[in-house]
Amino acid sequence: MITAPGHITFANDNGNIEIQCLDPDPKGKNETEKIVKILDDAGLNASYSENVMYSIWRKACVNGVVNALCALLGASCKEYGHTNEADTLTRHIVQEFADIAQYEGVNLDRAEVIRHVESLFDTPHYPSMYQDLIQNHRPTEIDYIDGAVWRKGLKHSVATPYCQFVTELIHAKEDILQINR
Repeated sequence: MITAPGHITFANDNGNIEIQCLDPDPKGKNETEKIVKILDDAGLNASYSENVMYSIWRKACVNGVVNALCALLGASCKEYGHTNEADTLTRHIVQEFADIAQYEGVNLDRAEVIRHVESLFDTPHYPSMYQDLIQNHRPTEIDYIDGAVWRKGLKHSVATPYCQFVTELIHAKEDILQINR
């Protein structure tokens, strides 16, 4: 969370960096492993991944659910997570992300991803999209999260009504707040 210009506070300190070389040349993997070591030696908890695309889609699910819905509801992760609707909304959005990830060659374990998203529900943290939209009246990254899943759904003829609706609601809120995109 940005607490002041040039100052941030981490909601938790158990983050990590996963890196994978997607180039099939073995030389690329060796170079990537050197970068991982440098980052890990610097205390950034870096590791080499054999499936970084899974991690990217898993993180996108977190942002597609928690960031977007907390921004729309004006709520912290904890406040959203303790609503009666959190379970249903989370499951539907994760399902849409997983459906599209499948077309991108990534097989998400829906139950594992849902558990991961729900693990944030006891955090009194206000996600970045909430900070952008509600606190600072800045444009959001919705088009690159739920909006991207919606567009990929159109491309693959896969219905993504929750991602579409969330994207449109965020844009409506941006319009209400007169935020230029």
